[in-house]
Amino acid sequence: MVQVEVLLTNSGPLTTSYSIYVEDNAWSTTPIPAQTPVLDPGASTTVIVTVQIAEGPGTATNAALLSTRSDLDGRTRGYATLTTKRRLLGDLNGDDVVDAADFAAFSDCLMGPDVAVAGGCEGADLDFDLDADLADFAVFQLSFGTPG
Repeated sequence: MVQVEVLLTNSGPLTTSYSIYVEDNAWSTTPIPAQTPVLDPGASTTVIVTVQIAEGPGTATNAALLSTRSDLDGRTRGYATLTTKRRLLGDLNGDDVVDAADFAAFSDCLMGPDVAVAGGCEGADLDFDLDADLADFAVFQLSFGTPG
């Protein structure tokens, strides 16, 4: 799951609220709130957009179109594209292949069971139990040599 903060500003001359829509996306994407509070001209609010990254083998990318429509007249007032990417388990450097470079990064993060992963080593927790240990190494071995 990925969460992104989106700042919305009423740049128009009238007080209004906005509805947030998510279009053209394959992965579950939810804006919270789906409707902003009433904003005076120049006022801003933050919307949290959550993307549930789909499970599956290899890398994948999803692009969702976020649009805001004025509740005053229903017209689209702004839009943005939010792109998210699922990476291969074990691809710590993000080059879409699990190789020796990833092993070097993984081995630097290997601390043992029940030792919290250090900052920058979150990608080494391949079994999602908040540590980097031999169980994670077993997952890494299965991914080694896998191209995205």
